[in-house]
Amino acid sequence: MGFSGYFLIVQDFINWAKINGIRVGPGRGSGAGSLVAYALRITDIDPLPYNLLFERFLNPDRVSMPDFDIDFMQERRGEVIQYVANRYGRDHVGQIATYSALNPKSAVKDVARTLGIPFSEINELTKPMPLLVDGKKPDLDQALEFAPKLKAKALEDPVYKRILATARTLEGLYRQVGMHAAGVVISEKPLVEYVPVFAGQNGELITQFDKDKVEDAGLVKFDFLGLKTLDVIAQAENLINLRIGTENQLDNTEKRLARDKHPHAQKSEGEIPFLKVELLSPDAPEVYQLIASGDTLGIFQVESTGFQELCRKLKPDCFEDIIAAGALYRPGPMQSGMVDDFVDRKHGRQKIIYPHPLLETVLKPTYGTIVYQEQVLLSAQVLAGYSLGAADLLRRAMGKKKFEEMQQQRNQFMEGAKKNGVDPEQAGQVFDSIEKFAGYGFNKSHAAAYAMITYQTAYLKRFYPVEFMAALLTTSSGSTEDVVKYIYEAKISHIEVLPPDVNISLRKFTVDYSKQNSRYKNGYGSIRFGLEAVKGLGDAALETLLEARGKEKEFRSIFHFCESTASQKINKRVLEALVKSGAMDGFNKPRKQLFAAIEKALSNANSLQKDAAVGQSNLFDMASLVQESKESYVDVGEWSEKERLANERDSLGFYSSGHPLDRYVEDARKLGAIATVEIPQKRHLEVVQIAGMVIELKERMLKSGNGRWAIVRVEDTFGHAEVLAFSKSYQDHEAILRSGEPILIKGRVLHDDIDDEGKQSTAKMRLESALLLSVAQTERTRFVDIKIASSSADEYLLEQIHKLCERHKGEKPLRIILERAKAYSTFIVCGENTRVDPNDEFIAELEAMPGILKATRI
Repeated sequence: MGFSGYFLIVQDFINWAKINGIRVGPGRGSGAGSLVAYALRITDIDPLPYNLLFERFLNPDRVSMPDFDIDFMQERRGEVIQYVANRYGRDHVGQIATYSALNPKSAVKDVARTLGIPFSEINELTKPMPLLVDGKKPDLDQALEFAPKLKAKALEDPVYKRILATARTLEGLYRQVGMHAAGVVISEKPLVEYVPVFAGQNGELITQFDKDKVEDAGLVKFDFLGLKTLDVIAQAENLINLRIGTENQLDNTEKRLARDKHPHAQKSEGEIPFLKVELLSPDAPEVYQLIASGDTLGIFQVESTGFQELCRKLKPDCFEDIIAAGALYRPGPMQSGMVDDFVDRKHGRQKIIYPHPLLETVLKPTYGTIVYQEQVLLSAQVLAGYSLGAADLLRRAMGKKKFEEMQQQRNQFMEGAKKNGVDPEQAGQVFDSIEKFAGYGFNKSHAAAYAMITYQTAYLKRFYPVEFMAALLTTSSGSTEDVVKYIYEAKISHIEVLPPDVNISLRKFTVDYSKQNSRYKNGYGSIRFGLEAVKGLGDAALETLLEARGKEKEFRSIFHFCESTASQKINKRVLEALVKSGAMDGFNKPRKQLFAAIEKALSNANSLQKDAAVGQSNLFDMASLVQESKESYVDVGEWSEKERLANERDSLGFYSSGHPLDRYVEDARKLGAIATVEIPQKRHLEVVQIAGMVIELKERMLKSGNGRWAIVRVEDTFGHAEVLAFSKSYQDHEAILRSGEPILIKGRVLHDDIDDEGKQSTAKMRLESALLLSVAQTERTRFVDIKIASSSADEYLLEQIHKLCERHKGEKPLRIILERAKAYSTFIVCGENTRVDPNDEFIAELEAMPGILKATRI
C-alpha cells in the first residue's frame, strides 16, 4: 500500500526518544494490532497472544491512511517534535490548526456582551444550556429547551429577542484559531507548497488547514500526545534505580537482604538488576490482588470511584480481565447491563452461553460476551467465512446502521454461514446478536496497550509504593487538589510525608531513606517534599540555596544559612516561607522561634558581608568566629497546631504535617459525611453531607441589590468542593461559614453548571444547612467510650478521669473499656452522676492522659 515510509518515519522518532530517555507509551489505538509496528518498536505489546487484528488497523478492502497516535511523557514531548523539525527541515514540519466554532451557548454570550448585557446576568441565564444532547451537539433551538428563563426573556424583551436572532445566524461560525495539541505534519517539499501557513506564539509553523483538510491536501498527520502517567513511571523508575544503585554498593550480607526486597531481582549472588518497567511481564498475582481490592488511586485508567467499584466487583486475576475492564467501563456497556453479565459470568453466578459453538474460541476470554470490535470481525470470519478485511466493513456497517447496507451484509452473512453448515435460523439470531453488541464493541488493540500501562503503574504501587507516590506527587505538583489527594493516600498507606528540608530536599519530591537511622528499613523510606513546592521560593533563590548547600555540605542553623546564602535572592520573604513550610525544622528549634530570628539572622549575614567587602576578614572565616557570640534566639515558644497548619498551607498551598480535619475523619464518617471527591458520582440534586474547612468565601450581591449570596470553597482531606450559598441559606449560616472552624455541610449535588468546554472542573453543591462539626458531634453523640489497658487502670488514673469529667459536665453517658491481653475486655458503664459534654477539648485531654489508649464518641 506504499506506507513503508510512514512506518519508518514513526519508528525513527520513537527510537530516538527511547534512546534519549524519553518514555514512550506501549501503543494506542488500532496500530497496536500490527506485528510490523511491534517489530519496529513502534509499539511494545505483542499482538499475537491477545489476538489483536492487523485488519482493524489497515484494511486491503478499505484503503485509508494509517494512523499512529503516539504517547510521550508530557515533560519532554516537545523535544521529540524539535527532533523531527531538525531532521526533516523546519520548513517541512508544522503543527496543525484548530478552529473553535461558536456553539449556541458561546454565541449567545458573545452577542449579549456586544450589546452591553452584564456578564453575570447572561451567564446565569445561559448556565443550563447543554453542550451535548444525547452525545450530539445541539442547535440553538434545542439548547434553549434547557434554558426556559432565557427563552421567556426573549419573548418580552426586544434586546434579548435580537440576541437570540443574531446568535442563530452566527452559531457554527469559527470564533478563533488555535494549535492542535498533538497533530504534526511532515512534507516532502517545503510545507508552504502544499498548504497556507501562519506562525504560532513561539514561532511554530502552523498549517491554516485543520486536521481533516491537511489530509485532503495530501499531507500525512502524526499525533504526538503527552501522557502524564508516563512521567510518573519515568520518575518512579529513576527513584527506584537510584536506590538500587546505592544498594549495590553495600557489602554482600546487606546486599542480599536488599535484593530480597526487589520482586524483579534474582535471589542469587550478584548485583541487583536495575528495574525496566517496559520489560515487566503482566503475571504477578500480587498486582491483580491490589487492583481487585479497589485500592487503585494513582493507577492509570482505574482510579475513579466508579472504576474502583468495578474492580471490586470484577476482581481481575489475569491480564485479559484488565483489558476487558478498560473496554467495558464506558456508558454504553454499563447502561446496557453488559458489565453485570460479564462479572456474573466470570464468577460463575451466570451460565456462560455462546451464540454458536463455533464462536467459543473467539468469545472464551470474555466469558461469551462480545466486548471488542475484533471479536465482531472474528465472529464473521469463523461463522460466515468473511475475510478479516470484509469483516471490518461489516463492523463499520453495523455501527452506521444504514438499512440498505445492513440488508446486503445480512444476506452475505447468511450465505456464508450456510456454506459453513450453520442453520439459517440460528445464523440470523447470531447476526442479530453480533449487530446488537457491535455498537458497544471497543477496539481491543487500544484496550490492551492501555491495560499494559495500568499493570505497570499497579506493579509500581504494589512493590515500590513510596517511590511511586513520590513520583505521583512530583508530576501532580501543579494541581493542589491532586497533591492533597495523594498526600492523604500516602498517609493512609502508612507512608510518612515529610516537610521540605533545606539540607535534604531536592527540587522535586524524593524518597528519604535516612529516617530512624535505618536507610533501608523495610526497603522503603519516607516521601520528602521538594523545595519547588515552597511558595515564594523562586528559581533564582532555589539555585542560590542549592549552590550554597553544595559548598557548605550542610547548613547548621538559620544564622549559618543566611551567612552561606548572603544574596538579594534570599530575602526576608523567602526565609519566612521556608520556616513556615517546615524546611528549617532540621535546625531543632521551634518554628515560631526561627521565625522570630529571621531579621537578626539577615542582619548578621549583611554585617559579615560588609566586613568581608572592606577587607576586614574572609567571609567564611568571619562566619565561624562570630557564630557563637551572635547566634541567639528569643524564647517565644511554639505556634499552636492551628497556627502551624495555617502557616504550612500559606507557604505550600496545602498541609504537610497534618490536617485540621485529621481528628474528625472518623467522626465525620459516622455523621454520614462523604468525601468531596465522591460528589461528582452522586445524582443531580441528591442530598449529601461533607465535612470540611472553608478556605475561600466570595460574597456576591443579588441582581435586585436587596440581598447577598456566596460561592464557598470547602476543603476536606481528599480535595475541594464548591458550595453555592444562596440568599436565605447564606443569611442563616454566614457566621458558621466564616468561623474558620471545621463544619458539617448538608446540600444538594449540582451537575448543571458546566463550562464552555463541557467540563465540570470542581464538585458542586447547593447549601441547605451548616453546623460546626464539634457541635454536630456533641448533638449526635450517644456515649463516650474510654479504652484503657487493664494494666494501667489504677486508682490514680481513674481519679484523674473523674476530675476531668467534673470539669466537662454534660448529658452524655461515659463508658470505660478495660483492654486485657489474653481475655475478654471488661465493659463498665459509669453511673448517672458521670455525664459529660463530649467536646473536642475533653476528648483531647483524655487522649493525652498516660494509660488511655483511645477516647471515642459513639
